Amino acid sequence: MKSSRMVFVSLLLSCASAGPTSSGNTSGSDARPFSPEVNPFWGGRLFDKWAAITPTKLGAPAHERLKNLFGWDLRGTAGHYGAKYANKKTALPVNLLEDPRSTAELRNWLRDGGDGLPAYGDVLGPRELDAIAQFIDAVRSHRLAQPGDVWTLDEKAPNFYRLDAGGDAKRGRRYYAEACASCHGDDGTLLLFDGGEYTLGGFMRQKVYEGWFKVLAGHPGSSMEEQVPKDLGGAEQGRWILDIAAALCDRAAFPRGAGTAVEVGDGDLRCGGYLK
Repeated sequence: MKSSRMVFVSLLLSCASAGPTSSGNTSGSDARPFSPEVNPFWGGRLFDKWAAITPTKLGAPAHERLKNLFGWDLRGTAGHYGAKYANKKTALPVNLLEDPRSTAELRNWLRDGGDGLPAYGDVLGPRELDAIAQFIDAVRSHRLAQPGDVWTLDEKAPNFYRLDAGGDAKRGRRYYAEACASCHGDDGTLLLFDGGEYTLGGFMRQKVYEGWFKVLAGHPGSSMEEQVPKDLGGAEQGRWILDIAAALCDRAAFPRGAGTAVEVGDGDLRCGGYLK
């Protein structure tokens, strides 16, 4: 992997590639089955930072990253980016997890704009727009993991979230060894993020609201693709991510290392009972 600022920003778990999965409940969704032609995980990376993936059209407007409009939880002002929590001024009052539009209607909305959304057809082509719409539908229909499978909003917690109960840190250590250690090292200290602030453990103890998305969809502009196992449905993917996050709450096993950010203290609400 390149040791650039882009890698530092959020490059999380493994540098190994993964493929899309077609398992999971499609009830309530009009989306086509996942296919190599329209990969919803690729759509997730476009949602994160489309400009890192597709060339910007000459003279095109500088549209926001979609994650800046809807947050890492896809819920807009109803979620983590809302006034009660992170209070991001770019957030829109549209909760994509409850949006009633069909996948085709979502694609057309992304293309043409409306409800405060700029027209992304100015900067993205039909294939990209379709992939983003497929990603949104796959998450809301729970064919892919949802944020609520991993973390819950909490006004009292630092960064306004806490990990869900029910994770298995021991199982998460095994998943980490299988999926992550080859790039991040046995203790997660081989790569630093956010300009050297965090090792992997430090990042996930403080920013799971972002980290869950990177594990699910990958990191745009890098070799990191989706990391969740292909044979899991959405809820199972969420538990897999939660287990890894629970394991990474162990400060001794996954230390701050050379990261410059202050380590979380005893009793930190984000890791809760997983914190060691």
